[in-house]
Amino acid sequence: MFAQFHLIDSVTVVATVFVAVLLARGCMCVNEEDDEVLEKKQLMEFYKKGMFILENEPLKRCIKVDRSNLVLEDCERPTRHMLWKWVSRHRLFNLGTSTCLGLNISDTTQPLGTFECDMALPVLWWRCSGNMLYGASQWKVAVAGRLVVVKKNTYHEWKRYNTPKGGPCSYPYEDIHTLLGNAHGMPCALPFKYNNKWYSECTTEGREDHLPWCATTTRYDEAERWGFCPVQDTSCERFWESNQELRACYQFNLYTILTWSQALSTCQAQGGNLLSITSLAEHRYITDRMASVGAMVWIGLNHLKDRRGWQWSDGAPLSLVNFTKTLPASPLKDDRQCGVYNSASEGHWQSLSCESALPYICKKTPNDTRIAEPLENWQYIQTECANGWWPHNGFCYRLLSETEAGSWEESSRACVSQGANLTSLHSLSEVEMLLSLLTNTSGDSEESWIGLWKQEFSPTVEWSDGSPVTLTFWHQYHPPPNLTDASLCVKADRKEGNWLIGSCDERLPAVCRKESQNPDHQPGTWDEGCPEGWKRHGHSCFTVTSHEQNYEDAVMGYYCRAPLLTVENRFEQAFVNSLLSESGTNSSKYYWIGLSDQEKGGEYSWLPLNGSSLPLTFTNWNKHQPVSTGGCVAMSGGPALGHWEVQDCKSHKALSVCKQSISSYHDVQLPEHHIDAYAPCPPGWESHAGMLHCFKVFHDEKVLMKRSWVEADFFCQALGAQLASFLHYEEQVFVKLLLRTMFEGTEGRWFWVGFNKRDPEHPGAWEWSDGSPVETSFIEDKNDEDDRRDCAVYSDLTNALMPQPYVQGG
Repeated sequence: MFAQFHLIDSVTVVATVFVAVLLARGCMCVNEEDDEVLEKKQLMEFYKKGMFILENEPLKRCIKVDRSNLVLEDCERPTRHMLWKWVSRHRLFNLGTSTCLGLNISDTTQPLGTFECDMALPVLWWRCSGNMLYGASQWKVAVAGRLVVVKKNTYHEWKRYNTPKGGPCSYPYEDIHTLLGNAHGMPCALPFKYNNKWYSECTTEGREDHLPWCATTTRYDEAERWGFCPVQDTSCERFWESNQELRACYQFNLYTILTWSQALSTCQAQGGNLLSITSLAEHRYITDRMASVGAMVWIGLNHLKDRRGWQWSDGAPLSLVNFTKTLPASPLKDDRQCGVYNSASEGHWQSLSCESALPYICKKTPNDTRIAEPLENWQYIQTECANGWWPHNGFCYRLLSETEAGSWEESSRACVSQGANLTSLHSLSEVEMLLSLLTNTSGDSEESWIGLWKQEFSPTVEWSDGSPVTLTFWHQYHPPPNLTDASLCVKADRKEGNWLIGSCDERLPAVCRKESQNPDHQPGTWDEGCPEGWKRHGHSCFTVTSHEQNYEDAVMGYYCRAPLLTVENRFEQAFVNSLLSESGTNSSKYYWIGLSDQEKGGEYSWLPLNGSSLPLTFTNWNKHQPVSTGGCVAMSGGPALGHWEVQDCKSHKALSVCKQSISSYHDVQLPEHHIDAYAPCPPGWESHAGMLHCFKVFHDEKVLMKRSWVEADFFCQALGAQLASFLHYEEQVFVKLLLRTMFEGTEGRWFWVGFNKRDPEHPGAWEWSDGSPVETSFIEDKNDEDDRRDCAVYSDLTNALMPQPYVQGG
């Protein structure tokens, strides 16, 4: 077979010009109480609020504001004058002095100082290049003896103290969009001044109800523009409308104008999500509530997940389909990938560019703290089935052969004749089983019938066995907007198990399912082959330790004799999420896994076992991760359950997840995907011996018009390829050499590649569009408008990836 194809598409660069105006340095007063040494508990609370201490790593000293100077002090004696926080407009706010770091350009000898955060003349913005911090006119933060200064020709690198080499811009500022008030959803202007005091975060000052709020202009007393701040809460006591019949709460933000991603993050910041409509009763409720409005509003409908179809951002099943009939069949051709509810069009759904600005509706289920499937969905049940049927957790499955292929109706009757039904799917465990069955059975057909169908004139899909629809896995472009009123039926593709809806008359194999005659539900059999207290998934047993320790001790196995967890695919990750959720996790807990940057070169890999390492085939990074090199990886608890974060191997303490194999495992499992690294590339494509991918560069303006990232991705897929991914740094170097050869040494071009952070299931996390694992952090920390720069370009000049808005033409 050919090696996998990757395309590189070109994009032009839009330069941004920064204008700086000058002023003399402001004065400050030092409060002795603010300069007291902080206790560890106090420091941890400040860290949770996004504050940090800047350390010069070679010198092991940290920046402190000391009257009119910035000096290096002992990091072990932290005070408020050493605490910094990113605030709006790329400014660095000092907690102890309530001032911002800036440059008085008129002072050509030493312009660095701290200033009032709303002064018009000092230049207050800062950026990063790696761990270098620089401002206007290429002034770079450096050290001169004990003083912290700026220089143009030399610089020092800085890290966040008590973090594994996290740079100053590792966690950039994120806008907080307000609710109600009189600011119409405008973001907080942090810091803002109220009653002659600066606030770098939302405050309850001045309110008898103690609700957090912020000003949306720098000085509240001048404009008096304000709004409430979103707060994580499982209840619906404030700002929400409760519907007892639907067991949900709704928030109608009709006087606020945000992009789709801004609206999503504001809903999620309150413990909710953008609206999903999952039943006709809910559709009627929204229609009645919006009857007098006549507007388009954002809902959670989107087509942003790579290689998947339409979905709800809260993970609800997309079983009710109410698209307007005029919606384009392909949302990728014109970037219309986010859904709106149009009350002026009988409540039909339409799609728009996600960068459009619209009102929005939030939804949440009160007191619902579940963030993973119940563990019982994954429980192993010993199952016996007749010959020709696959056993799985109390049910038996059979894939009808291609000689038995028929229409959906014929296949349904064939299953019923064997005491079964066309299969229904209600959990990720069953989706995993279906994919295993399809990929492990020989045959030429690429799709097979399942039991989902849409009856004539019905807007909903349903299971033929009468069970409720609790999840959907739609294929790219599905369900299409131009669904007819005729009966339609659903098939699953054999490559990834995604679902397609179409004519019921197509002749395909089908998957039947029936309950086992003698499933063994007796205690002790659900986790057969595992030690007591461990849980089984597939061919492995898993457990969570109850004692925190650093990574080195966790690897030694003081509390768990089995190796630390390795994760091979999305289903295993989902099982582990359920396991952690069942153990009572919270946002303060972390769990070591067997991934680390062992060579400290920036590439993360699994710890070796018996002399060999499992290849890294799947990653599940949290946003802004992997944050640095040389660290060890832990899974997060709380709202970001199961997402991976880099932590310090020696100082950070966490629980551990352990995994051991069951030697007697014989069930069907997902096959490994093998690529022949020495297979030839097609004509016009380039590679190197031992590399897994073939590359082709499209740059000729006569052949290819400039495209947005979405259009470039669509173009590649039309050729049976994907936008380029770099699994290893060697591939990146190969592409640079390829471009140098093509353009005879000239450089300075930018090309779209598959790196992006558009998936609402992993907000803010960079991923490759072809599903390749992310082994290292490719993106430089620039602290630029991160909410919009959600796709990456490759620069042949710097041999690096840089973030760009996905709508930027190339």
